Amino acid sequence: MLNLDHFLSINVFAYFGKFKRSWCKTVAAEIDYSEIAFTLALSDSISESLSSVLAQPKLHKAGQQVFPNFQELFVLMTESSDKYVIHCADSVRLTSPVKNHLSAFQINVDTLNNIQPFLQKIDDSNFLFCPVFNENQDAMAYLVIAFKGHIKDQIQVDFYTSSLTRAIQRGLQAYQKRHADLKRAINNERRSQAADLHDSIAQVLSYLKLRSSSLKAYLYETDNVADDTMLKFANEIDNQVGFAHRLIRELITTSRLSFLQTDLADAIQNSMQEFEQLSGVVFDLDNRANDALKKLPYQSEILFIIRESLCNLVRHSHASHARIVITQQSQNLQILIEDNGIGIQPESKRPDSFGLCIMEERARKMDAELIVENRKQGGTRVQLSIPREH
Repeated sequence: MLNLDHFLSINVFAYFGKFKRSWCKTVAAEIDYSEIAFTLALSDSISESLSSVLAQPKLHKAGQQVFPNFQELFVLMTESSDKYVIHCADSVRLTSPVKNHLSAFQINVDTLNNIQPFLQKIDDSNFLFCPVFNENQDAMAYLVIAFKGHIKDQIQVDFYTSSLTRAIQRGLQAYQKRHADLKRAINNERRSQAADLHDSIAQVLSYLKLRSSSLKAYLYETDNVADDTMLKFANEIDNQVGFAHRLIRELITTSRLSFLQTDLADAIQNSMQEFEQLSGVVFDLDNRANDALKKLPYQSEILFIIRESLCNLVRHSHASHARIVITQQSQNLQILIEDNGIGIQPESKRPDSFGLCIMEERARKMDAELIVENRKQGGTRVQLSIPREH
């Protein structure tokens, strides 16, 4: 017997296929959806790639034929349950009325969790939201089409939006998987390097530290203390080995933290708690840019600078209180570390101290600005300004 449901489904798909072939001859055949997915999958900057994809004339030409008074294409990338970033073609100016409408519109979180496309009217413009899913079938983005008037041919709209949404979805899923694999590989490499440093160089330096301290003590205890040159060399060796040993231990700790933490904010919080437990300094953390921290490159470099600053603070500042303030500026993200200690004493700086030089070198690597200075109220201020990606 013929299954009626199966028969009807065959006829529906046959009709849709016939329409699809007919419409593809005009506009849709000119759009290379696989190229869109490929471009996004291999992207290094998803913002630039989405801008390039959304600027394709063929997409706009097809949109103008499908939607009445077609205006613009957007992609909303969700950052959290209530935040999103608007991506659009570079030709869409910041002063675009349509973009301003979308920016000012507060989308309901429950609506964003909708698995079906939905339509919203903002002033005189209509915005069609089409969800883009990740591998867990959660909406990670939304394709948004802005237009005016009423949709006349729903089949054409469905075909246009579903084809473009699927292409963006395939591209973003592949992009996320590639970057997750890359992050996992980097973390594995860091774990391996930390283990190698601990099992080899750190142990050798520990031995040299013990021997150099013994040598210095021996010279003080014997009658040969008149040989000032020998004693000077012994002190220099002991100081340099001590610094190298502390530096390698700090590198191991930073490396471990960087792959054990879920994000940089957690690593900073744990570092602050660690130094607080090792000292009598009371720390306070004021983090006003948690989301922006997650997007910063060079996170290991940032963490090293912060930990080196905290280490110097605990060892040299004689402070009772200190704080870390993280704020988001228009062009950069600023990390401020300051204390109420004795401040910087230039005349007491040891010639074998390279911590600040290494911090400055790491800041240059990030194109960041590092300022270390005395506070007017007393104590020391370390200010790191890191350029934000736009």
